[in-house]
Amino acid sequence: MVDAELELLAARVASALVTSMTTDEWPTLRTRLVQLLERTVPRQAALVADELDEARRDLTTAAAARDAATTSDVEAMLRHRLRRLLRAEGELAPDLGAFLAEPGAVDDRAPTRAIRIGHAPSHYVILAVDLARFAAYDTPMQVILRRSLYDGVHQTLAAAGVPPDATQIEDRGDGMLVLLNDAVSLPGLLSAVLRDLPEFVASWNSLAASSAQMKVRVVVHQGLAVADAHGWTGAALNDAARLLDHSVLRGLMNTSRNPVVVSVSDSVYQSVVRHHYPRVPVDSFRDVVLTTKSGHITAWINDPEGLLEKAVATAVPQATAIRGYVVAGDGPDADGGALLDISDRPEVAAATRAMGSAFDRIFQALGPPPEDLLMRYRAVTSDGGGSAR
Repeated sequence: MVDAELELLAARVASALVTSMTTDEWPTLRTRLVQLLERTVPRQAALVADELDEARRDLTTAAAARDAATTSDVEAMLRHRLRRLLRAEGELAPDLGAFLAEPGAVDDRAPTRAIRIGHAPSHYVILAVDLARFAAYDTPMQVILRRSLYDGVHQTLAAAGVPPDATQIEDRGDGMLVLLNDAVSLPGLLSAVLRDLPEFVASWNSLAASSAQMKVRVVVHQGLAVADAHGWTGAALNDAARLLDHSVLRGLMNTSRNPVVVSVSDSVYQSVVRHHYPRVPVDSFRDVVLTTKSGHITAWINDPEGLLEKAVATAVPQATAIRGYVVAGDGPDADGGALLDISDRPEVAAATRAMGSAFDRIFQALGPPPEDLLMRYRAVTSDGGGSAR
């Protein structure tokens, strides 16, 4: 087996063990695994059995304390231990694969949570997360990266003080949709998303091969959602998904050196970001009006590197305006600062940008425009900091 396949097998077995350790099936599953190890790697069997017992004690304590971080740590420890065993004892791999397929063994899927079904919507904090360029990885690497992403999100939620029973996670293949009930502190969550998640991904990237680097897009939103037998639905979830998938955020992800790019909805900005909560850097957020299938949405994107304007420019025509884009009025007052702010008029902004592009093409073909034309028309864009063109 190649390293990627060993990593995948170790991850699946570790997840199966952690899933079962606090259930009634654990004694049977533990016995099967120890017997397998005694046959295949007898010198390691007793040591691994002791480690399993210690891991179960830690998980039991963590479950009582609602400590998601310890659960992630235990799974990471088991995954690392199993990977070392597999590399040292190649004959163990087929037996572990057969162990997962045995009746009573669980696979690497998380335990199913009971979903509250009803037609009355409730208010949730919404966290939409996506792995960039996920399709470029082969299947074994996708599984490894998904597992790491889940670890990172669980650690982030734990750092924000989010109790496990306040969380619903819906898997999206290359990411996830996390719904958090009103017991969650939105300022605390946003602080953890901006600090702890990037630290986790940066730590992963520092140890991972170049072919296993992660970059992550995140959207934080809030709104109403309703559960049915198949999952969750609601306009707020649709908006979060469209913000997450928008070409502006993708473009910023491609050019940014940061491993995590974060965008928040206007409601999150107005209720949290602009109030200068600790570890929420209001000055690095910039807003942009995005055109989506459902209309125009205002997003506030964390842009400490100042790369958003370039991302907006490459995303045209999807991005219709960025705050501070203005167009000068006609006549002699055009140079006197009589500017019409169209930051909240996306349809006008789109038309203005298209008109400016058309004039640029005309001037390129015909040469410099007559002076009297410049007196009547002058397009000006501003980033709010005094620069203009």
